[in-house]
Amino acid sequence: MRERRPGTVAEVLRSLRCFLRWARGELGIAPGARIDPGVLCLPLYQEWWSWMLAEDRVTRVRVKRGDCTYERSYIGPLKRSSAYKEWTTLVAFWRWAAQVDEFGGVVPMCPTERLRKPYRDPNKVRAARRPVLAPTWEEAARCVREVPLWVRPLAVLAYYTGLRVGQARGLTWEDVHLDDYWAKRCGGPVIWVGQGKTPQEGDGRFLPVHSALVAWLRRRRLSPGAIDDLPGDLRRTGTKAYAARVAGLAEGRIAWEVGAQNLSAQLGQSWVRAGVDAEVWRGRTAHAFRKALRTNIMEAQDVPGERVWQAAERLIGHALPGQIDTYQGDRVLMPTMRRLIETIPPWESAAHGPTGTLIRLPSLVEPEDWEALG
Repeated sequence: MRERRPGTVAEVLRSLRCFLRWARGELGIAPGARIDPGVLCLPLYQEWWSWMLAEDRVTRVRVKRGDCTYERSYIGPLKRSSAYKEWTTLVAFWRWAAQVDEFGGVVPMCPTERLRKPYRDPNKVRAARRPVLAPTWEEAARCVREVPLWVRPLAVLAYYTGLRVGQARGLTWEDVHLDDYWAKRCGGPVIWVGQGKTPQEGDGRFLPVHSALVAWLRRRRLSPGAIDDLPGDLRRTGTKAYAARVAGLAEGRIAWEVGAQNLSAQLGQSWVRAGVDAEVWRGRTAHAFRKALRTNIMEAQDVPGERVWQAAERLIGHALPGQIDTYQGDRVLMPTMRRLIETIPPWESAAHGPTGTLIRLPSLVEPEDWEALG
């Protein structure tokens, strides 16, 4: 667990505490008392699943607001997706507890990894899947132009690489290889990207770097900036965002200014100022850059082919099917990935690119103006 991200560890601990709180009440055990691991069984888990979906479910959550700590009660069922997430977390814990020696072998083996009943509600009416709407390069570049200066480094990385926010925020200068051995081995500048959203995406990959991004990285490495360069409202000491910025600058992160700020609102306002239709980015203000990269690089190909498809998936960070990830090295797809990356227009020029043909109509004041319209 210590190797996981801090947010993941906190979510797992929260799920465990929630289950233990319910189990003590269900088994008649005093609050805070130790529960015998031997009581774990599938019927108990099934009762817990039914409780999470019950209409009369009541749960108490400890809330901390500054120096004040209190408990807040919530009444009503969990969403089935949230309940399934809690279920899988506890099943993983059960499997771990049955295999370690800490409990002396008293924990029975977990008989299941999934629910025996369908996870999705069969009575729920499902709407038709919406078509994928991806911004054009011009729209994505205008969003980069409109973001605040302290968000722009992250937006530039997302524009040229299609990385997730967490991956782009975690990039450090140690991950950048512009002229060293790894750059020569991969045929040009590359960035090392760590593990993706799921373990199935692999432990990491090399990502080719666009020529415009190479120039931007070189300039930024020479003058990485300092905390004092930020606006006054971003230099308030004692906040988590300020502590994250200081730590990011000390760790050598490329986009250290972002800190722990919520980017959704900032990017959403930037998409609005850029004049991009809300249907393109609503609910995915940062993910829209990934959709733009995947869609636009494929639209630029005359004959996509299987290798181009694999290279596009590798750029996004998706797992390739079958045993390709096991037996195929990065250098096989690197030339194709580099060719796809170079189809991205530099954001400075794309932001001022054509957005459509503007038709100027006559004033319709004189009779000849009407004749001009035919």
